[in-house]
Amino acid sequence: METKNRQVLWTIPALIIGVAVFCAPVLTPSTPAKESGPASRHHHSRRHEPLSSLIGDNDAGSDNIPPRLNLLPLTPPFESGDIIRIALARAAKSAVFFSKDSVVLCTASGGNPIGLSGRIAVAMHNNGRAYLRSGRAPEFRVVLPCTLTAENETSGIFFRGHRYRGSMVLAGSRNIMVLNCLEIEDYLRGVVPLEMGKRSWQEIEALKAQAVASRTYACKHLMYRKKEPFDMLGTIADQVYGGADAETPEADSAVGSTQGMVIRWGDSLADIYFHSTCGGRTAAFDEAWDKPPCPYLQSESDLDPDGKPYCTFSPLFEWDETWSADEISSIIRMNSGGDKSEGYFSGRLRKIRVLDRFPSGRITSCRLEGKNGFVESRSDYLRFVLRRTSGSGGLLRSSNFTIVENGPHRFTLHGKGYGHGVGMCQMGAVGRARSGQSFDQILKAYFSGTQISRIN
Repeated sequence: METKNRQVLWTIPALIIGVAVFCAPVLTPSTPAKESGPASRHHHSRRHEPLSSLIGDNDAGSDNIPPRLNLLPLTPPFESGDIIRIALARAAKSAVFFSKDSVVLCTASGGNPIGLSGRIAVAMHNNGRAYLRSGRAPEFRVVLPCTLTAENETSGIFFRGHRYRGSMVLAGSRNIMVLNCLEIEDYLRGVVPLEMGKRSWQEIEALKAQAVASRTYACKHLMYRKKEPFDMLGTIADQVYGGADAETPEADSAVGSTQGMVIRWGDSLADIYFHSTCGGRTAAFDEAWDKPPCPYLQSESDLDPDGKPYCTFSPLFEWDETWSADEISSIIRMNSGGDKSEGYFSGRLRKIRVLDRFPSGRITSCRLEGKNGFVESRSDYLRFVLRRTSGSGGLLRSSNFTIVENGPHRFTLHGKGYGHGVGMCQMGAVGRARSGQSFDQILKAYFSGTQISRIN
């Protein structure tokens, strides 16, 4: 059933989490009290790389106010219990918010809540003090941390051109950190469509699989980051999150129908990884990184009964990357060293030598021989050393490749898949859904031996 519009609680939330880095607590705002009765439902009965376009992590202040105000109200919030804190900006000098309805400001210093409206700009001055301006009203000092909550929860709050549910918490001393605090089920509604891309109702089981995987990932990070000022980043560093504007009826249905479901190994939440395209076989956990083996993150075949990869329709199933000798030499010099490679590289690249491969086909070890010396890089770290220059740049798509041209003037690789290859293949999950598999069958194919449970 739909939830009626409710006013926010006119009190500062009681739960205050200490944050050493700010020398001041960050508020974890409570959400308005829920009506009794059934939960609100959907419309219809990363250490990872996502499929969709990625959201940049630009912490510069932005005045990106939406041009249209005649927006439809948000669909009712989903029921949950856990509040999750998403860092939308971590070191901004200013932050601009907007709401077409009234916004309530509460501060940790106490005092009566303040009603604001329209454009709300907060800026950190050189004296280390924050000042707020709402509409045409005079600027006034505000003590951080503070909380901004839309009085009408169906309106949401805009930040950097995106509309968000829940509350905005601002904290910091020299810079401003902006946290979107909301219930975890509503957070997932802004994650699943961006992680999986636009999907049809025919592919709903893949969306459900992503919802369960993303919920497990988020719940695990609620445990990991108890002492941090935030639980998740809204980028590929954790899970791509686009707020309320990213929501779709299909993803809402997937989140709502799997509400509270997580993946567990024994009595613990599983560590969840997913990637775009595996190329026909996933990678084991210890293949990608210098980590001990994980019993439920093994290399799994991703072939259908006819021997065809479930992700073969992905535009990233096969790819080519070409560099000039000067380009690739510069890339290697820039990115080798540290924990990504061993040895010393200088001069011009002469040869790429694949020393060994894992059973999945991904490279175990690769030697990059320069005019003076060489470096060796292992596993998924090789993708950092051989960053691509075509398209939008970024990491090499996969460590599963063969050498087509090996110098002296050009170097070309032909590869399969996109991402580290560990855990769930997102395009493979879509292929499995199209073939009739349910979301639990999909998840158990990628996370062997795990169970799906509903948690409170």
